[in-house]
Amino acid sequence: MSFIGIAINIWRNTKGTGGGGLGDALKQRDDSFIFQRNSQPIYLRDASFQLLPTFFFDGDSMTADIPPQPDYPEQFADLLSVTDRYANFAVVGSQVSGMEARALATYDAYYNPIRNNILLGWGGLNNLFDGQLGADIYAEYSAYCLERKNIGFKMVAFTLPSCDPGLADLTQRLAYNALIRANYLSFADALVDLESNSLIGTPTAYLDTNYFYDGVHMTVLGNSVVASMASTAVEPFI
Repeated sequence: MSFIGIAINIWRNTKGTGGGGLGDALKQRDDSFIFQRNSQPIYLRDASFQLLPTFFFDGDSMTADIPPQPDYPEQFADLLSVTDRYANFAVVGSQVSGMEARALATYDAYYNPIRNNILLGWGGLNNLFDGQLGADIYAEYSAYCLERKNIGFKMVAFTLPSCDPGLADLTQRLAYNALIRANYLSFADALVDLESNSLIGTPTAYLDTNYFYDGVHMTVLGNSVVASMASTAVEPFI
């Protein structure tokens, strides 16, 4: 079953309510999400839902809701039985700057202080494709993560897995990953260290068609490895 994690925040008509501040803002919000399940909307307005952890995903084609499916967010949601509590904002071709723009335009406003808001942000690959240095990508990615962490999200960072070095420079990818691994606690709450996994993280793992179908993107089996690692990383928050 396919789930498209597009979350829409519902706001009530609050003209004439007066007041201000966070308390009033929360009163004005429905604090519900609409998810699409097989093109049919699911309305989640139960009061108890507001206290449950909610999961947000962002990134590029490694995260986006595209074939082969199930993608890693969907497999993650199945593993944790949270298929009605996640939203996937990832966009094919996105760089870290795109993640920042989407956060500012959408999911930053979905943060709700009465529940755990867990954000899994996996990015940087398209920056590497564009020839950027690992240190520069790290500076941008860590800033993106820190902004979300400061809002209150439980921020889950990622290192990059194996990739065809003809597309993404190996030295720069490893430099980016090393910086994230050494410093993630300064800008995130947890790390999914994909590079450390022997199935998808070694320099030549991209050649294994069981896990990668084009030297970059993962098969359903590859996505299952990511989903398993990510589900383990969020366990302290749920």
